[in-house]
Amino acid sequence: MPAKIPRRVPATISLINAAQEKSRILLGAVTANIKLMEMH
Repeated sequence: MPAKIPRRVPATISLINAAQEKSRILLGAVTANIKLMEMH
């Protein structure tokens, strides 16, 4: 592993965090939709 960390890394990490947050919200929406369908 190189000792020098590219400056790009923090941006990549924040991008990954944002993507994880989005997928969590999407998952929550899908779960809510499934629960609504089961109730009918």
